[in-house]
Amino acid sequence: MRAAPPREDASLVTAFTGRVFGVLAALARDYGAGLELVDFVDDAEGARQRINAGVGAAARGGIPDLVAKGALDDEKRMVLVNEASVSRMPGTSSR
Repeated sequence: MRAAPPREDASLVTAFTGRVFGVLAALARDYGAGLELVDFVDDAEGARQRINAGVGAAARGGIPDLVAKGALDDEKRMVLVNEASVSRMPGTSSR
């Protein structure tokens, strides 16, 4: 994919866009992760519920409400979530 020639007002965006695509491909390929679009401006509560549902499913119900009610608003632009689960192997002790 070839980027359009940068204009004075869009040069930063053009340079940044090339990097974003590489990162998204690596996230999808190497980690099964990606980017999801949500609407913080018109539906912050819906965005919160969608984030919590995704985290809850990935954590097998262990993290049901990561983002608190009222934490998102129309000034938010991105939420980065990193979920890791730790399980004890069957037959092992917690000590």
